[in-house]
Amino acid sequence: MTWKFLLTAFSGIIGQIVKVISPELRKMLVEMVMNLYQKAKATPNPWDDFLVELLAQVLGIDLEKE
Repeated sequence: MTWKFLLTAFSGIIGQIVKVISPELRKMLVEMVMNLYQKAKATPNPWDDFLVELLAQVLGIDLEKE
């Protein structure tokens, strides 16, 4: 098993759960990730960006669309 396989599987499972949670909780989750994204972009550390982008991918949140 590779990390990519595990990440893809985990993303699929969590992404499906996020799709069926209550709209209020989903909205809060998206706002939290978007807030983290803005803060990560403001830091000089590229790993901040990577972490938030990875989190968004796992949660099925499109950072460009939201």
